[in-house]
Parts: sequence; C-alpha cells; structure tokens
Amino acid sequence: GVSVSYCKVLNCAGIGIKLAGIADSVTECIVSHTGSNGIVIGGGNAKNQSISGNSVTNCLISNAGETQAGEPAVILGGIGNSLRYNEIYNTAYSAIKIRGNQNAADYNYIHNCVLSGDEIAAITSDFGWDSYGNFIRYNCISTLGDGKSKPDGIKACSGTTVQSNLIVNAPGTGIDFNGGRDITATGNVIVNSANAFLCGKPREDDESIAQAVVKLNKTKRSDVAYSKALPLCSALETDPEKAGDTAYILNAAGNKITDNIVLQHKAELGLIEEYVRASGTIENNACFKLNAKNVFEDYDNGVYLLAENSSALPLLKDFSDIPVSEIGRY
Repeated sequence: GVSVSYCKVLNCAGIGIKLAGIADSVTECIVSHTGSNGIVIGGGNAKNQSISGNSVTNCLISNAGETQAGEPAVILGGIGNSLRYNEIYNTAYSAIKIRGNQNAADYNYIHNCVLSGDEIAAITSDFGWDSYGNFIRYNCISTLGDGKSKPDGIKACSGTTVQSNLIVNAPGTGIDFNGGRDITATGNVIVNSANAFLCGKPREDDESIAQAVVKLNKTKRSDVAYSKALPLCSALETDPEKAGDTAYILNAAGNKITDNIVLQHKAELGLIEEYVRASGTIENNACFKLNAKNVFEDYDNGVYLLAENSSALPLLKDFSDIPVSEIGRY
C-alpha cells in the first residue's frame, strides 16, 4: 500500500523506483537519468496468479539505462500490475519490457526511444510461453532508432493482446509476434514501417527455445487457480511427440490479426507464414500505400482518425478510432 507521488528521482546509479508489494503506486513523478531502469514493477504470486495491483500512472520517464546497457526504461512484471498514462522518451534501449502475467501497458506515449542502435522494440518482451494474459493497448509509439538501426514498434510474447495502438515511423516491424502463439492484434494503426506484421514459427534451432521450455515447465500450470486464470497457457503441450497438435508450443497457432489499418510503401500486411494463416485468424484488415488519400481525416498533419467516408471502412468489421487525445500524461 505504499504510494510515491509528486517526486523527482534523478541521477541514480541504479534503479529509480522499484515496486514489489501489494497495491503500491507511483503517481505524477519524474524519473530521469538512471544508470539502470527508471521503474521496475513486480509483485504477485505466479503459482496461483494472485495479483499485486501495483501501478505507475501519469509519470514522465526518460534517459534510463545510461550506464547499464540493455536496460529498458520500465520493466512491467509480476502479476496484475499496470503502467498507464505515462510519457517515456530518450532511452537507449526499450521503453517498456513486459513479463509476468495479467499486466497492462495502456495509454502511454512513447517516442524517441531505442537510440542505441540495437534493433529491438519500443515495447518488448522475452521469447517464451510463460507470460500469457498481458495487454498492450492504446499506446502511441513514434520516432524510433538512431536513423541507421531498424527497431520494431512492439515485440509481443505468446498470449498477449495488442489492441488499438498507434505506431508511426518504426523503421523495423510494426508488431512482431516473436515466434509466439495465441497473440491477438486488433484495431491497431501502423504507419511507415518496413513491415506491419511479422508472424511465423520460432526457429527450432534457436538456443532460447530450450531455455523457454524449461522456464515454462517450472510454472505450476496444473494449479487450479493458474489454469482458471490462464487456460490457454495451462493447455500447452511441451512433448515433441505431440508436434502435430496445435497445442504444441512450437506451433505458432491461435494468432489473430484483425481490423488493423496499415499504411506503408507496399500495401500489404507484412510477413505472415502460411501455417500462421491456416491455424489462426487473419481477416478484415485494411492495407494502403503511404500517402493514401481518404483514409484518415488529416494524414499530412498526423490526425489518424478515420475520414467520414474512409476508404478503410468497407474493409474493416470492428474498428474504433484510437483515442489519441487520451494517450500520455494528463
């Protein structure tokens, strides 16, 4: 129940603020110039999925990871925590790294991040299958990289919902499924990325796979509370003899890409393997070339609300405008 409000945390050699209790909160703080992470959020019980309910809201977070390479501005982990209505910018590495379960990164304004030249993502996650139930929604991500590298907008992990995000000028992929499964991407707007989506099976010779399998097998997926909270994860198969089953972890099954709007050099959805298409749901997406007219109200000035008679409307089934005016600090 600890509350940190209206504070400035500056010039720390390590982590700026760390939450690991129950119902802890950080509100309206400025966290800048930290050697490691600006804020680390944890807490909760992974075994029975009891949530901790920690939150970071309406904060300004910048210049993280200045002396410890590879550290994101915020680590959003634990069980049932939230990161909402923040502005994160000027970071060498990712703005947010998501792990744990049932966490939500919503309404954050992320810009001028991934400046180190690493080809990672503004919002990233570890490869694996133990982080089901997370949400990435209503974020605005823009202007990434150092001008030479090609970072992604979002790199999701298995079991994540990626909904109604605005991704502009991510030089790499707008939303990378990272070889994952059971990922839902819906209602997103992706403008000027090399590929809007990247979705396929993980490489079976990847060294990280064995580590991810061990990590998944350590979770208590047979626990009644766990299986109730995360039924898809609980049902995953790790036995290679069941490779023909859609529930086998290396099969990138159950992915959904629906009702997204894409504007890029080629009017196409991106790189999506045939297996993903056959085992998932890919439909009702609207793809246009850059500078396409009559899609948004004022594309030239960055107003990404659908025009009254938008060319995208006949192609979409269930799309709502992203509430851009509500994103970021209030």
